[in-house]
Amino acid sequence: MILCDGGCDVLSEKHRILNYTAPDIIKAYFKNNKVIDFVVILYVDEQTRGAFGDRSVWTLKYSMYINRDHKNTLLELITKLMYGTFSNVPSPCLFR
Repeated sequence: MILCDGGCDVLSEKHRILNYTAPDIIKAYFKNNKVIDFVVILYVDEQTRGAFGDRSVWTLKYSMYINRDHKNTLLELITKLMYGTFSNVPSPCLFR
């Protein structure tokens, strides 16, 4: 499963929903569900730069969570493919 936040920051590392982060929710889901092998979270991180914080730089961030309880023989291959794919995605370009 691949989750993207579409620029709303819900899936970013800093965002909390009722004291839970996205990784907390995913790990709890894995405890009760053996169908999903992995979850990849994609989000755009904005960092301000410049002397007055007037310049923004966006980077694509991703995290992969693996359901260790699920027995999937292709999991190692899937992990390599995911990390290889997201490492080569170009930097985001946002228009406001």
